[in-house]
Amino acid sequence: KNIEKEDNLVILASSDEAGIYAISSKNGRRLFITGHPEYDKDTLEKEYLRDKSKGIMISIPSNYYPYDDVTKKPAVTWRAHAYLLYSNWLNYFVYQTTPYDLKRLSEYAEKRNIDASIENKISKNHNAQQKVIKTENNKKYVILSASSNNVQSEKIFGDLYDNTLNPEMPVISTDYKSYDGIIRARKMVIGLLGYGVVGKGVFDLISKREDMEIKYVFDRNEISSLGNKLTHDIDDIINDDEIDTVIELIGGMEPARTYVERALNKGKNVVTANKKMMASHYSNLSSLAQDKDTMLCYTAAVGGAIPWIINLDRASRVDSVTQISGIVNGTTNYILSSMHSKKWSFEYALNQAQKLGYAESDPSSDIDGADICNKAILSANIAFGIDIKHEEVPVFGIRSVREEDIVNAEALGYQLKIYANAIKNGSDTSIWIEPVFIPRGSIEAGVQDNFNLVSYYTEVTGKESFYGQGAGRYPTASNVVQDCIDIIYGRKLLYNDSMTKANITNDIEYRYYVRCSKSDSFINSVAEKSESGYFITRPVSVRRMHEWAKKDNEKGNIFFASIRDG
Repeated sequence: KNIEKEDNLVILASSDEAGIYAISSKNGRRLFITGHPEYDKDTLEKEYLRDKSKGIMISIPSNYYPYDDVTKKPAVTWRAHAYLLYSNWLNYFVYQTTPYDLKRLSEYAEKRNIDASIENKISKNHNAQQKVIKTENNKKYVILSASSNNVQSEKIFGDLYDNTLNPEMPVISTDYKSYDGIIRARKMVIGLLGYGVVGKGVFDLISKREDMEIKYVFDRNEISSLGNKLTHDIDDIINDDEIDTVIELIGGMEPARTYVERALNKGKNVVTANKKMMASHYSNLSSLAQDKDTMLCYTAAVGGAIPWIINLDRASRVDSVTQISGIVNGTTNYILSSMHSKKWSFEYALNQAQKLGYAESDPSSDIDGADICNKAILSANIAFGIDIKHEEVPVFGIRSVREEDIVNAEALGYQLKIYANAIKNGSDTSIWIEPVFIPRGSIEAGVQDNFNLVSYYTEVTGKESFYGQGAGRYPTASNVVQDCIDIIYGRKLLYNDSMTKANITNDIEYRYYVRCSKSDSFINSVAEKSESGYFITRPVSVRRMHEWAKKDNEKGNIFFASIRDG
């Protein structure tokens, strides 16, 4: 907490296991190594048991072990890779020799033409370390084994820091606008799957960067502009050991899922914007990524360019997220806001959305709520740490909305939107998709065109909202590339270490606006107010409302929306 408050320090790297382990001064000249990034939880457990056997009094790090029981295997094992020890940030890096083999590090540096001096067998010799620092200052990187017993490590570290302040020494990069973590000495080599709208945007953005390179683009179409980068054989990417990261932008379930599984099994990192695949296979793919010690990132799957997923993940790690709600589909928001502001019919608004590229030629996924459902499931998975199945989530879209519903909403003082909703109450969860009437003066009512506004609620900080374009070539592509940058920095983005089965109740109650051709026993039992062509109900549970609508909507002649006054 003190480090975070210090304006003159910048946190470069941290992990759940090691805590903060790399810090620099704001001017980039001083580097502080404060922990062991090379340690995984198994190593920490062994050291704890070793020290305990010697009678050394140490506290148990409760976040390492299930139920604070050190006899149980740690829930997650995290391992830094050797390349983290080579960084464009670091002129000098002191590290502990175990568990890395210095010969292997030397071979790594030589293979990649890294100008590094790697010294061993001097961990207890202060003068030897001083000599290396002074004589090897022509090297871009100097890596020493850490000081050990009987040595005043504070003095050694102080000498290292003083040398980084020497004006004749190379200066550590200070480009904090683009980089705020540890950077690899070699480029990220990428295999890009899919060259559609977002794929082209990702290709354009990465082509302008020096720390990433797209080696192959997998696509079924002939694309002459790609030259020898184009491949029609997925094995060219999966079996290429030089490619360390696969970006999946094919979309849909198959063959995307199979390709992602193959890439993870090969030890490659995966970045995807595929909400359908991730919502359906979140638990399995996350577990596979952890087992293979790779990164699986999907920030762009929800919210396009909005930094929703990453902030939701951060919030859930320090606070209890209790609710998620908001507008997460640009197509339906464009349709509904146009029906309000321009008095268009549903059919005409949909047609315009298709012309603008907001809606596909088959808009079913958007207007029937499936796209919103995928995003809600992904968000709830992260926020609540639960495994949700599609069949557990009731969905009612806007396919049956008519101009009269817009007129009625405005007459009652509301604006019509469609929301993703998820609420956690103890061990129970409610998650559903439905149209909503929201007060016309609210912030959400002012969200126009294809923009999104999504919020989470936590026990401590309350409501946090995120606004922006939820779709489009470059908005989505920018989040994909940001995930790649996070991988380069070594940030852990697996989101959930473990998942529990969801207990879906959907017992949250609202008043509802219901338009139907005629009332039935259910409507008669819940109606509080009857007007020409529609009803207002008393508070009814989400579960009961959707069960009735699913049964009655087979005729396609009803529309409903929950009324949100608060």
